[in-house]
Amino acid sequence: MIPLERSRLRKKTKQNLLSFGFVQNNRQTLSDKSMMLKMFRTAYFLFSNEIAHTTTWRRLLSTMSTVDSSGQLKTFVQKAAANAHHLSSTSITDIMQCYGEAMVETSVTELSGVSDFAILADECTDVNGKEMLSICCRYLH
Repeated sequence: MIPLERSRLRKKTKQNLLSFGFVQNNRQTLSDKSMMLKMFRTAYFLFSNEIAHTTTWRRLLSTMSTVDSSGQLKTFVQKAAANAHHLSSTSITDIMQCYGEAMVETSVTELSGVSDFAILADECTDVNGKEMLSICCRYLH
């Protein structure tokens, strides 16, 4: 796994999320932005632990809002417009694509300044006929 600088990854992810329209206009309160950040951190937890994101996203956020002693997350999800609560599988998939794009950009930047590296690629097809490609890069600083 390529070690990524967290600040660059966060910056690229934020830029990608802005382009997808997840961070909305200036009327959005600081509290709402804080809740969205918690949701993105939750999404990152799902992705980094390879947990099925489309089936567990809504349940995980529901659990988080239950254990949130401040009640802010529950209030945020309940008061958000129907098209802006980001609980759908489409929303979490878009969030995952933003993280993925940021990781690819950061990885390419890291590898462009390295002289010695190795790339391992493996492709397989699952039982539904969907092809999956896994890429691993190793390099020396």
